[in-house]
Amino acid sequence: AAFEDYYEILQVHPSAEPEVIEAAYKKLAQKYHPDKNKSPTAAEKMKRINAAHDVLSDPVQRKRYHAEWLQRKGGGTKPGGAYATNPPKPVVKPSRIRFANMEPGKTKRTSFIIQNAGGPYTRIWFSNPNSWVRVVDYRSMTASEELPLEVVIEARGLDWGESATEHIRVKLDEEETIVTAEIQTKPKPAAKPKPAPKSQPKQQQRGAARKPSPTIKWPSKRKLKIAAYVIGGLVVLVTVPLILINILSKHEYDQPAQSGDNKAEETVAPDFTLQATSGEKVTLSKFRGQPVILAFWHICPSSGCKVQESVLQAFYEKQTYGSLKLITVNVGGSPLEVEQYAAKNNLTFPILLDTNWDVSHDYGPFGSPIGFPRTVFIDARGYITTYRMGPFKSLDDIEKAVDSIWPSLTKTPYQSHQGQIAFASDRDGNEEIYVMNADGSGQMRLTFDPAEDG
Repeated sequence: AAFEDYYEILQVHPSAEPEVIEAAYKKLAQKYHPDKNKSPTAAEKMKRINAAHDVLSDPVQRKRYHAEWLQRKGGGTKPGGAYATNPPKPVVKPSRIRFANMEPGKTKRTSFIIQNAGGPYTRIWFSNPNSWVRVVDYRSMTASEELPLEVVIEARGLDWGESATEHIRVKLDEEETIVTAEIQTKPKPAAKPKPAPKSQPKQQQRGAARKPSPTIKWPSKRKLKIAAYVIGGLVVLVTVPLILINILSKHEYDQPAQSGDNKAEETVAPDFTLQATSGEKVTLSKFRGQPVILAFWHICPSSGCKVQESVLQAFYEKQTYGSLKLITVNVGGSPLEVEQYAAKNNLTFPILLDTNWDVSHDYGPFGSPIGFPRTVFIDARGYITTYRMGPFKSLDDIEKAVDSIWPSLTKTPYQSHQGQIAFASDRDGNEEIYVMNADGSGQMRLTFDPAEDG
């Protein structure tokens, strides 16, 4: 059989680490698996990808294969071989970026270009400081999505008079260079000088008659009482709306999104279309007819974020709820950043990208950005059932939460003039029928197994 370049098939560097090879395999499998890719060449492509993964993921087979690969590439058995004689050479323009005369809290954007002045490369990587400066976008300047690559960064002004320096690392395979970003905030404006006191009139001549000092007239008790009433009324007018806003905010975060007996309070989940890390476009309304768990998260080092990620991964792998669909939305992360983070932490659940915070605003209280992590439960009709703020503590915790609202997540009601009949299914696939009066009272539940009871 003809010799296959497995490194080229998986699109990795010959010295790539095992986790990089595993991430590249998962990405290609999602793209070319015959169940997802209907191209006539997809099956053959997937067969070659599997063969490359089988060899490169096994240390013994990879060592034997790498020795043969070096000989065929003209590098003998010496580590690196001919490949190491002409490595890639990353070049950035400009290599030094300065944000001068910034005001506190104000933002400014600019970009730099990544080019290659050396040999071929298989992987592009750059860091994201996520401090006063962060990477907000990147785009290829060619139709083939290769170098040169334009990287857009955004700086936010520090306190008055402060300055700082950050370094953005850029790598082509193992060759590295840096972009230096500097910021200088304006000095604090000087306080306006107080106006000079007016000069006193010259002392009156001796013997001249002096004007009597004016007497202070205090307001009457009646006027003071009226003023007190006015001030008290203003305090009430200001305090009551604040209390109402606080109560409504608590309701938004801690209470169910709707009452099962009051259809007017039901809220339709805002529809959206986002791109997944796999490259496909996903629309929420396409899942109408099955319950959805919509989990918002972002990349952060806190223990709460880590626990939420591990619980969602365990829940996704177990998949014991039949038609229930788990959709996660990463907020604020760039596509490359999220893809690398998921590969490093072995996250295989579906991830949609809300890089510009658009969808997260739609699901936040009163149109403001939501807190993280935040989980939204959506029933089969597309209505929001419940919100959950904060991370789930364990797999048992999220399963208890789903079990407690499962009938409302899967229920599809039919209503007549005499009463209601609602159909639902439990987590084991058994069918449930709810029979009740038109006002929702007198509810009775019947459960049967479709396989046995027909």
